[in-house]
Amino acid sequence: MRPTPTAIGYLRWDVSGDAMDWDIAQIRKLATRYGYELAQIVWLDGADTDIVAALRAAIRETDAEAVITPNLAHLDDRPEELVRCCDVITVNPTDTYARRAYPGERVWAD
Repeated sequence: MRPTPTAIGYLRWDVSGDAMDWDIAQIRKLATRYGYELAQIVWLDGADTDIVAALRAAIRETDAEAVITPNLAHLDDRPEELVRCCDVITVNPTDTYARRAYPGERVWAD
């Protein structure tokens, strides 16, 4: 783990729509407020993408401790698929789904 924890931002084009720039700004703001270094923002379509696999790859590459997303709709309302490898933080409502609920090593595969 790095001295400053790392996070990645995540959003889906099909969910954000015209609010994409706003969602990105809110992800950046929340990362700063929570003390994360925002390594990257991942944009996915969602329709034909294995979202969990793509995010796990980005988490591994950046050694991220958290994924920050505008809301759970960007994760099809299923944060538990990522919570075994990092925290999931939503902007609106502001909430944290912590991996501490799953003690032990990070789980990268189902």
